[in-house]
Formats: sequence, C-alpha cells, structure tokens
Amino acid sequence: MKPAAIVRRAPVVARVVSSPALELAALQAEAPAARPKVALAGELVRVGGQLLDQVEAVRLWAELGAVLGLAERERRPVAWSFLVDWLDRCFLEAVPVQVQEGPARLEGLAIRVLEDRALVRVGPFAVAHLRLRTTPSSRTWTGPVAYYWPGALGTDPRNPDPHLGFTRRTIRASRQVLELAPLVTR
Repeated sequence: MKPAAIVRRAPVVARVVSSPALELAALQAEAPAARPKVALAGELVRVGGQLLDQVEAVRLWAELGAVLGLAERERRPVAWSFLVDWLDRCFLEAVPVQVQEGPARLEGLAIRVLEDRALVRVGPFAVAHLRLRTTPSSRTWTGPVAYYWPGALGTDPRNPDPHLGFTRRTIRASRQVLELAPLVTR
C-alpha cells in the first residue's frame, strides 16, 4: 500500500472583521470606583484626585442634581444627605425584589415590618408602603408610594426628622416575592 500524498494548502490569512457587535463584546466594564473624596485645598476643591475652583464645583453639583432629578434639593444639602443615609440604614437588611407599577417593572429593596405590611424602596427618596390584601386567595401586595424629605429639625445623621407625602403611584408585588423579604422587628 502506498502512503497518502501530502497536499500543501495555501496559508490561512486572518481577516479583520470590523463589526460594532464585536467591538461591543470586546469592551469591558471598569470595576466600580470608590466614592471620590471631597475636601477643600485652599481656595480650590479637591474631588478625588482633581482640583476644581469653587465655581466649577458648584456647577458640577448643580449638574449632578439635574441629571439625577434632584435639582430641587439644593437647599439644605446636608439634611438631604442625612435623610438618604437614614434610608440606607433602614433598608440595610433588605433584599432586591421586582415590583410592578402599572405595566412597568421596577427594581427595589424590600423589608417586611409586619406579617401583612412591607416597605419597598423604589428610589433614593421613594418608598412604597405595601399591604397584603385581606382576602385569603389574594396573591398580591399593593400600596402607594411615599416621597420622603427632611424636616426642619433634620440636623442629626441618626434622626433626619423624616417627613413623607403619599402620591398617586401604586405599586404591586406578588406574594411569593415579598415572602423572601426579611421581617424587621426592631
């Protein structure tokens, strides 16, 4: 028997494919950066490793407020920061859940405060106050969304004198979703 003849093939040339999908797939998200430190440096303001004059720092603050929808909170910013820290502590043990506002699905953090009452934080200052429907066959929790703001006595980080006002927004959540939320009894 004769050995098989060796056939030489043309070398393979790699083609460069320029596709937006491939470029997108090659992108990698940067790791979340730590919150930049803010301090005064003489007449300048140091934000992270960058120095800004005071006018630029105020502009940056105003632009951040506008982008986040918090521009109306320019008065008493320390009281607002006390309030957001207080809400963060309130929802420290919360679990992430998915709730509905009409046809839209929202992500939130949920805790139960009683067997038939739950709180779901759906925004920095927005909390849905949900109740389990009383009928035995009910499978949903429903309730309005309340917006919080600091009161006039909100001068302490442990007690920002929170005030709230209910809106017409209504949130629903399934019974199974909120059964996973921890029952906070303190």
